[in-house]
Amino acid sequence: MKYHSAGDSHGPATLVIVDDVPAGLALDTSAIDLALAERLAGYGRSPRAHAEGDRARILSGLWRGSTSHSPLAIAIDNSVADGGTDAADVPVTVPRPGHADYPGMLKYDLPDTRAVSERASARETAARVAAGAVAQQVLRELGVCVSAAAHEPDVAAIDAARADGDTLGGMVTVTATGVVPGLGSYVRADTRLDARIAAALISIPSVKGIQFGAGFDFATMRGSDSVDALRVDTAGHISYATNRAGGITGGMSTGQAIVATLAVKPVPTTDTAQDSVDVGTRLAAHAPSPRHDTCVVHAVATIAVAELALVLVTAYQEQFGGDVLADMVQALARYRARIDAAVGCSTETEGGIA
Repeated sequence: MKYHSAGDSHGPATLVIVDDVPAGLALDTSAIDLALAERLAGYGRSPRAHAEGDRARILSGLWRGSTSHSPLAIAIDNSVADGGTDAADVPVTVPRPGHADYPGMLKYDLPDTRAVSERASARETAARVAAGAVAQQVLRELGVCVSAAAHEPDVAAIDAARADGDTLGGMVTVTATGVVPGLGSYVRADTRLDARIAAALISIPSVKGIQFGAGFDFATMRGSDSVDALRVDTAGHISYATNRAGGITGGMSTGQAIVATLAVKPVPTTDTAQDSVDVGTRLAAHAPSPRHDTCVVHAVATIAVAELALVLVTAYQEQFGGDVLADMVQALARYRARIDAAVGCSTETEGGIA
């Protein structure tokens, strides 16, 4: 499954087209709306987040309520639509530090920062969340659950930052359980599952770091302390003693929970003065400070679930076929039977191989 999004932050709508959705999924559109609402939740969001009442409008891709493998088109109307890139007013020529404004203006020879920011805005992530909500429904049929925990500052810290006109970051842990062993491959770099997941998660605005399992703690370990040892019990069942690798070894899923932790930077727009340059006059200037969030860690958690779900669905489709959901389920059952015979017990548990 792949998605393509379109739309500006303050345009009429955000659009997403999801390709290669397996046929035969009875799509629950209310689950998409719940995921969209979760993206707007969390303490420290801006007034705009509270103003948006995101709901998914399915434009195509369903036949009598179920997916048909045709592209699934979803529209999410913007409640706050005040012109965006078509606004007929004075150009904004002072880029905001920490945003895509200045490199985007240079790359595409654009005279107005809004020509960049309207598309680079995190509003685009509504499309990702909608696509990911579809992917999650496919994964549930395959016995996989994706969830996330937001490790964000407490309410008092967020209130204090807001009072100072500043912002805060945090951490997010995203987890997938019930994943079958052997997704991904060591054969080519572009088929390594952790590489694909890392690329998807680091693409989320505000995410500046990622680790799997013990991650950066490996740097201070001895090799003898870093591995996940295999063990066998008296009944002959093979399992892992630990999950320091975060569920992926050699580019392949191990059958344990896939666990990734993300570092989320503070929103770069603040009410405090930030030094910049007017690219029109080449004179020093203070960057504009439009409405902004104080903390987006909760939103990033929701987006991370969507991105991980999309990567995992694609990996399952590559391994078990992706045209028809029922065929995927049957192929997965045959594969699990072979794996279960090899490890001596069922892998169809909440955490895969324990």
